[in-house]
Amino acid sequence: TATNTQSIATTQNQLNARFDALSVGGRNLWLNSKVKFDGNDGASTVSITENYIEVTPTYNGGYIYVWLTGDNAGEYTISLDAEAPSVELTLAIGYTETGGSRSWVVTGKKRCFITMTRKDGERGILIIRVYNAPSVKLSNFKLEKGNVATDWTPAPEDIDQKFTETDANIRNTYITK
Repeated sequence: TATNTQSIATTQNQLNARFDALSVGGRNLWLNSKVKFDGNDGASTVSITENYIEVTPTYNGGYIYVWLTGDNAGEYTISLDAEAPSVELTLAIGYTETGGSRSWVVTGKKRCFITMTRKDGERGILIIRVYNAPSVKLSNFKLEKGNVATDWTPAPEDIDQKFTETDANIRNTYITK
């Protein structure tokens, strides 16, 4: 029983360490984040709508990229929705302290994410590579502090802007009648 007690204590310590390492941000740091796009590789065509960006590789694979601004140092998570009948998708981060990549096979719709650590003021790039698919629709981009991806929400500034626009439309409608 001493061995069992030791084993349970070890497991408890490991679980405590894992829970202590969780960091949930929740707030979207990207403005106008329904669709994000800064460029592509030229080996894919891109169609941008209000609700999604569709990437169609002209060869076996293609990619788009989004520049990452130089925010404060720390751990950040980038997530997005991908939709396709079947696609292999890779998210890769470059120019960060601990850059890396993560891949998914998406059938239908899936939330994909990658976590990174960046130095203070360091700029980076998010590369979204598409393989083995006629096309993929990408939407609901989110950059948040922490190491846990949460559901997409607009940045608070985007909501404030919508209220301002709606208020102006109501005032204009009232004044013109």
